[in-house]
Amino acid sequence: MARNTLSSRFRKVDVDEFDENKFVDEPEAAAKAAAKAEEQEHEEEEPEPGPDPSEVDGLLRQGDMLRAFQAALRNSPVNTKNPAVKERAQGVVLRVLTNFKSSEIEQAVQSLDSDGIDLLMKYIYKGFEKPTENSSAVLLQWHEKALAVGGLGSIIRVLTARKTV
Repeated sequence: MARNTLSSRFRKVDVDEFDENKFVDEPEAAAKAAAKAEEQEHEEEEPEPGPDPSEVDGLLRQGDMLRAFQAALRNSPVNTKNPAVKERAQGVVLRVLTNFKSSEIEQAVQSLDSDGIDLLMKYIYKGFEKPTENSSAVLLQWHEKALAVGGLGSIIRVLTARKTV
């Protein structure tokens, strides 16, 4: 049988002391953080992830579709959490995909390795989420060719991937 001790020792514990949301900034830590922030401002800025829109536009104007396609897929913003960067990259890739002639699609897909096929599939499915005028028909053509090269495994990898474009 349980014994009642009538103890009130538990009431003397300050539970607010263990609250994770309660943050007390120490002066030394604040000074270190300010110094680090100032140091980062003076360093050269890293290039923003994602394809370079001016490079891709230049290649599209020259008519070099294959190089524009590879430039659009290069440096994809998979590891960034900034939705604006991802949207801009999606727009660049979609512009390249819609400028391709249907007879050139297979050659472009054949030039990719398996990681490139998976990345292309990610952009295709992202394009299906927000269709524009005539983009769904073009994306379906790309999907058909990418499926022929990458197989069902590519679709499974894209649908189960945690990192998106």
